[in-house]
Amino acid sequence: VGFNSISSFNTAFKKQTGETPMTYRQQLSK
Repeated sequence: VGFNSISSFNTAFKKQTGETPMTYRQQLSK
């Protein structure tokens, strides 16, 4: 994917969406 670690992915994701992947996934499952 091009990310060295989960934390760097989380940081990039949060910059894009304003939320963490975990929060985002919880909203998708509603």
